[in-house]
Amino acid sequence: GYGRASPFIDRGETSFPPPSTLSVCSRVMMRGGVLLLALAALVCAQLPVPQPVAHPDTTQYFGISVVDSFSYFWNETAEALAYLAQEQAYAAEVVASENGIAEVVRNEFAANQPLKFTPTYTVGSYYYLRAGSEYGAVWTRTPVSGSQPRAVLYESDWLTSKAATLGVLQPSPDGQLLAFGIDSLGLGYYTLHFAVMSDTADAVPLSFNISNVGPHVEWGCDNGTIFYEAVDPAARQARSLVRVNIFTGVAETVLTCPSLTYKAALARTETNGYMLGYCQGLAENSVFGIALPNGTACAGPMTPLVPLQPGIRSFVSQQAPDSFLVLTNYGGATNFQVMRSTFAGLATPASWTPVAGLGNDPNHRLDQVTVFPTNVVVWKHDITSGTHNAFFYDPTLTLSWSINWTHISPRKDVAFTMQPAAEYGLDQYGMGTFGMFRSLGFTSAKFQFLYQSFTSPLELWEVPFGLTASPPIEMQDDIVRNYDELSYSTHRLLVPVNDVSIPVTVVFRQTITPCTVIADALSCTTPVPLLLFGEGAYGYVTYPTFDATRLSLLNRGFVIALAHVRGGGMKGEPWHEAGYRLNKNNSLNDFIGVAEHFINTSVTRSSSLVLLGSGPGALLVGTAIARKPTLAGIAWVYNPFIDVIADLTNSSRPGVNFSYPEWLDPLAAQENFAYQLAYDPYQALGSPSTNIIVSARSSSCTDAAYWESLKYLARVRTQGVAFNTTAQHHAIGFFTSPCSSTFVEDLVLEYAFILTQVPWSVPSSSSSDGWNDWTIGLIIVATTLVLIIFVYLGVRNRRFLADLFFLRVRARTGAKSESVPLLA
Repeated sequence: GYGRASPFIDRGETSFPPPSTLSVCSRVMMRGGVLLLALAALVCAQLPVPQPVAHPDTTQYFGISVVDSFSYFWNETAEALAYLAQEQAYAAEVVASENGIAEVVRNEFAANQPLKFTPTYTVGSYYYLRAGSEYGAVWTRTPVSGSQPRAVLYESDWLTSKAATLGVLQPSPDGQLLAFGIDSLGLGYYTLHFAVMSDTADAVPLSFNISNVGPHVEWGCDNGTIFYEAVDPAARQARSLVRVNIFTGVAETVLTCPSLTYKAALARTETNGYMLGYCQGLAENSVFGIALPNGTACAGPMTPLVPLQPGIRSFVSQQAPDSFLVLTNYGGATNFQVMRSTFAGLATPASWTPVAGLGNDPNHRLDQVTVFPTNVVVWKHDITSGTHNAFFYDPTLTLSWSINWTHISPRKDVAFTMQPAAEYGLDQYGMGTFGMFRSLGFTSAKFQFLYQSFTSPLELWEVPFGLTASPPIEMQDDIVRNYDELSYSTHRLLVPVNDVSIPVTVVFRQTITPCTVIADALSCTTPVPLLLFGEGAYGYVTYPTFDATRLSLLNRGFVIALAHVRGGGMKGEPWHEAGYRLNKNNSLNDFIGVAEHFINTSVTRSSSLVLLGSGPGALLVGTAIARKPTLAGIAWVYNPFIDVIADLTNSSRPGVNFSYPEWLDPLAAQENFAYQLAYDPYQALGSPSTNIIVSARSSSCTDAAYWESLKYLARVRTQGVAFNTTAQHHAIGFFTSPCSSTFVEDLVLEYAFILTQVPWSVPSSSSSDGWNDWTIGLIIVATTLVLIIFVYLGVRNRRFLADLFFLRVRARTGAKSESVPLLA
């Protein structure tokens, strides 16, 4: 066994596994003392730790030598593949030795699996509904008039592997054809299939299909033409937009973006007047369009609408044939503004006119504008409170009303009401995730939105337009079995780090965890295990969402915390700019500072702290343990962006060119290179005194893209982080394919590792219920000593064992002896 189990573990309630699920060897070593350690060393054999072969490769940048001993991994050499196989086999052996806790977590995941709802889509005169379980669901179509539903898609016919996913599902305007995307190999892009639908029979698939299709497709004007995002498989990025007639197969590229710095994106205006194409970069974009006259073939290429200007991002909506709204940061609108334009005026931003009340607001970032016939809905992000809200305007863009959403209590789900336009809705205790869901169509008199939070499973709400006195109605929600929302509490904290207050959203089970929140600060009567994660890049806001798998940690007394560090968008564009490019150290120091705050305030201990990051969030974790080797008990990086110099100096890798506006090109200036080299966790890694989990899922079934993760684990190995029963810190890697394992299966193994390495406890349901660990340890010691004595005496006297197990009773009344089994 490998567990560094905790002496603080007590027997749990029935729903929480007691420590008997931990490895016997770990418990023996923990409870048995010096003699037991010696005996356990004989019983628990040392697992062989994979040893990567280093091939130092030195590259000069601006006169600075950078050594990478595992760069050959990217070439997928036989040696690299052999090391990958060693790590996979090693992880399997380690997990097998702790199968008990893994099986407990697996059962908990199954018991808490949400019964997810799929909102009903309304397109034209039909309802589209998904019913059934995963991989066994069927999509049906029912006329609004109420006729018999007909099956349009059986998922089991198409989702034939664990990796397979269903992408877009798009009926044609006349309701006769269905376009649907299938990703069979986990590629991240789709093959677009088609089926003929009918009111009298199930849909019949067509043989025609289109490969390498992005996530967005739109039907054209004549019910036989479709537009799609064409993905370049080598770059894994949509470079162009294509129009194709599915009956003739004739295809035409209507837009090609100038370089890999931009992604091609497809949309259409709400009024269906124009098909829009975006060449979308991180810092700027251009907009193109083509008119959609009904009944025609929509011929010709897309024409420029909004020109490309450095640093300017613009998104177009159409209110009327010659009336457009533009959500843009043009004119120095850091948090975006809404401006009006005619069709001809779109090409000249200087001619756009600001909309009163929707200009640049230092306290609110405008995130989205959606047009309906009787209302315009504007999503706003409150920079001060970090909340998200929908505001409703009439067609003249006069503010009418907004949604007021407040928690009934820190533990209970939100309550939505309508409020006067002058007020802003606030989430008083935590942060939820709002999202628009327009299943009812452009001409609908109703508006729908989705909501979830750390404690609230996904919910669908509906608001009738124009009825300010009528509160939103909850239509559907995910049902989570064995879950009582009232037992859990979510809060927004403000954590002081140097001269900045970092927003942190936390969740814990307050019936177990001895913590409270007072004045935006978390206080615990005794240190608790804490999982801290974050991202802090690209200006994205990582909103809290509900995840039932986290209950396996929350129900063992964990606090889960999400740090909204600089580099993200929680407090607007200035917050983003304060943590990107040559300000990236602010993001990294924010994350470290939040972790240290929780330790210094006795919320947790270093040994009980788990740091988690995926993608750019892994950069936060990797830098934290490189700079502060004793900061955490576990550092967990998943599909990490962590090999900074190697990634950003190789522009041929997918996504690198697109990301330069966020990170800067290190080869463009020595200042860029020196700054990035200084925080690169791969290069800066010392000898961290922490447990390390490196996990990765390949991007597809055909491409084992583990190399960045595997390189980091190899670097960890060469820095002295082994995995054995005597070391103070351990490392393990999980590398899986989407075709061989699901994400949840991977998570089971990672949680099992955490629960065997991090001290955790739950209240005892009965202090006398069953034998405790000390009793079991003493029994094992005594039994082992007796066995040793038996073996010793058996070697000295071969008749000893026979004499022991068979009591020789000599009959005094005769010469004959008989053996009587003692155990009889």
